Amino acid sequence: MTNREPEPPLWEQLAERSKQLPQGERLQKVKWLKLAGAIAASVVVVIALLASPIFAIRSVTVEGNVYTSKDVLAAVTKTLKGASVFTVDTQRARELLLEDSWVSDVRITTRFPGKALVEIAERVPIVWYVGDDQKARIVDARGRIIAVLDGWPTKYLRVVGVGPSLEAGATADDVYRAAAQLVLALPDELRPLVKSLEVSPGGELAMTLKGGTLVRFGPPNDLQNKLVAVVVLLRRQNPSTLAVIDVS
Repeated sequence: MTNREPEPPLWEQLAERSKQLPQGERLQKVKWLKLAGAIAASVVVVIALLASPIFAIRSVTVEGNVYTSKDVLAAVTKTLKGASVFTVDTQRARELLLEDSWVSDVRITTRFPGKALVEIAERVPIVWYVGDDQKARIVDARGRIIAVLDGWPTKYLRVVGVGPSLEAGATADDVYRAAAQLVLALPDELRPLVKSLEVSPGGELAMTLKGGTLVRFGPPNDLQNKLVAVVVLLRRQNPSTLAVIDVS
């Protein structure tokens, strides 16, 4: 029985095979290897240039912010500043802003050589209600709780009744979303006459006029047609002569 000789290292096997190739094929192979090396080197250089401090963001401009948290804005600015205009993670900065309950949408753009523009669309407060904890919840047209306040606001219409004590960023019951959309749909001739809205324990919606007239809408559905009926009636009759208008 004879002992087998150990196989040569792999690199020697490859070298031997390369010698066995025709000269033209060897030259072609060398050519492609050089090209691949040049491409890889170019990619490394480009990546290094893109991440270079030369293109670092030095100026961050924020537009559209009124109620957006200053702490959130500071964190976003910190995320953007110093990063390259080419490789900055604008998605991360956008996500930070969208965590603020006041922020509806965000667009972040970079400008060569070192600027970033943050455009914020804030939610529009429409109505408010009092929670079980006696704190006010401000609601937008989509029923989202924009803010929770210790005091009671005077700029927006109140939805009378005690509602759920939700945190900012949560979504209120459909009846509060319907109340906000009803306010948005109020025609100019009716809006100045409205004192407040009301949600009953059963989830029905009503509206009180400044003259004391109570308008009952019932369940929060088909509100557009119900509102039209109210407007038509008030055009024909002075609201001060009406105690209740029931379009439920």
